[in-house]
This record gives sequence, structure tokens and C-alpha cells, in this order.
Amino acid sequence: MRHGLLLCAIVGALVLQSCAPPPRQAPVSLSSANSDNLAAVIADVQNVETRARDGDFSSVRALPHNIEVLTRAIEGGSIQGDALLMLRYYRGVARQTLNRINDIIGLPVDRQVAEAALADFLAVAEASGDDPAKSGIKSNAIYGAGQVAATQLGEKERGYGYFRECARMKQAGCQNVMAGALVTGRDGVAQDLNAALNLHNEVYETGTTYTCAGSFSAYSIAHIVHFTDARLDHRTGLDWIRRATGLADQVKSRANGVDVCGSAGYSVDEYLMRRQAGQRDDGILARLQGDDGAVQPFAVDYLLGKSSDSTFTAELRKLESPSSRCIYAFLGAWKASIDGNAAAVRNYRSMLGEAPRDEYTCATRLIYSERLVR
Repeated sequence: MRHGLLLCAIVGALVLQSCAPPPRQAPVSLSSANSDNLAAVIADVQNVETRARDGDFSSVRALPHNIEVLTRAIEGGSIQGDALLMLRYYRGVARQTLNRINDIIGLPVDRQVAEAALADFLAVAEASGDDPAKSGIKSNAIYGAGQVAATQLGEKERGYGYFRECARMKQAGCQNVMAGALVTGRDGVAQDLNAALNLHNEVYETGTTYTCAGSFSAYSIAHIVHFTDARLDHRTGLDWIRRATGLADQVKSRANGVDVCGSAGYSVDEYLMRRQAGQRDDGILARLQGDDGAVQPFAVDYLLGKSSDSTFTAELRKLESPSSRCIYAFLGAWKASIDGNAAAVRNYRSMLGEAPRDEYTCATRLIYSERLVR
């Protein structure tokens, strides 16, 4: 599966998982004889989670052992205070990541492991109390609790209860999740596009502090502004695409040229927004051809007018991921709308409606596509 454009959509509940990895906590002193070993275990958990987000699951076998090591240290009684919170937080991350990888590769979620991860995160949040010095690990733990409850235990409303709590604490991942829920209006969250814009703007203002979160929020703002009547300021959707790209480029520069945020896919939105404004520049898409991490070649060919709607539809039907299919079906509807092909717009919108009800990507695209049939 190509990432890039689909970076935030490959895994089932996209915004709850692939766009929002478990935040890393700053290391604390581990006052035990095994401090070096425990620090290495925490680093390994971080490494496995990072590699999994990049599609490399080869190191997943280390997680059960890491969980065992952390459990022995936690239950040994010799580690207390902040160090104990840190160990329990990363045991929760390890358990959450183990189930996340199971889900990605098509294995069932282990409910017992998910419940244990949730217990770890909630224990960390409770032990942190109201200590301002622990607000970071507390909000991150609540975020983890929300992810596990919503995506692994299937308790969506409970999960969103946690997300509301950590969004109030200005945790960027939680703000992103809540902003998405405010767009779709589900799982106990009422639709409020203006509130979604405000939350996304708060995340955008964090810049690259949370790696791609600011860029992703700017990208979401671009869609809301372009396809609905909600407004944040005078800026257009295209302006926000530029802002999203600017932040992603900063992250890319620090990552030695690796397109961590998948911003190459933003070019598709820029291209279509410009076409709607009567400014066709095929060179924008031509730059994507041959880029294996950006956009499916069949989509580039369709957008450039090199293939028919029937060919494009046939390719869409081959995509296994509902979220991937919805992203490309939406692009098809957008392009067909620009071309004045109402029948094709209806065809692609019907594909959006075929998706599972809890598929976030499809739900947002279905809302945005309402503008295309006016």
C-alpha cells in the first residue's frame, strides 16, 4: 500500500491511529541496577512503534519480551515516582502497538491486551493527579486511553470521552481527533464545523512541535474551508494547503529529505483547487509520476484525463481498504464536478456511501462531496 496521500487513512480508524502516534515522553532517571536495560527497552518500544507506522512490522516480535521486562520492573517494588509512571506509560504503549500491528496485518485484536493497555494509561493519568509537572504524561496517557477504547475495544463514546478530556488539556492528538469528530458529528459528538476549525487552528499553531500534527490540521482546515461554508479567517483552501505544505517541508528538511508527513499528496488538492479556479497546471501532477510514496498512478492518469471514468472506477473497486477507496472516489467526484459530469459525480458519491458507517475518511469525504453536487 502506498502511503503519502493515504498516510492518514490506511488503518481503520485513521485519525485515531495512523495520524496520531503515541507521544514520546522525555526520559527520567531510573534508579535501579537495571536502569540501562530499562532505558533500552523503552527505546525499543519507541522504535517498534515508529517502524510500524512506516509499514515495517519485522520488530514486532520484541514487544512481548519488552512487556515482560517492564512488568517485572513495575511489580518489583524498587522503582517509584516519575520513573514508575514512565515504565507504566510505555508498557501501555507497547500493548497498544502490539494490537495495532495485529489489526494492520489482519489479525484479531487481543481484548485482554487492550484492556491491560487501557488500565496502564488510566493508572498513569490517575497517579499524575493535578501536578502541573506531570500534565504532559497525563494528557498523553489519556490520549492513549482514548485510542485503545475507541479503536481496539470498540467503545467509541467512551473513547471520545477521554479525547474530550485531553483536548481540553491542549494535547494535539486529542485536539485533532475531536476536530475530526466535530466535522462528522457522531459517536456522541455533535457536528460543529466552526469548532472543528478552531481546534485544528490550535494544532496548526503548534507548528512542527508534534511533527506532522500541525501540517495535518492545516490540511483539514483546507478541506473544511473549501467544501463547506465554515470559515476561520479570510484565507482560502488553497492558502491552507500551502500552509500544510510549508510545515511538512520543515519536517522533511529535518528528516534528511524523507517526506514524513506524506505532503506529496497535497499536490493533488492544490491541482484540483486551481482547476476549479480556472488555472490548470498539469505540471503539479506530473511531478508525482514515478513517486512511489505519493499517489496511485491510475489516479494521476485519471486526473490528467489520460483514462476514462470506467477505467478509474474499475481500479477503485480493486482497492481493499475502504478508506483508500473513499479518498480516490472523492478525488474522482471532485474532478468529475469540475468537468461538469454529474453522472460520474453521483457514481463516485455512491461509492462513498457504501463504506462502513464508522469509516472516518469516508464520512468526511461524503460531507465534503455535498458541495460537488450543488
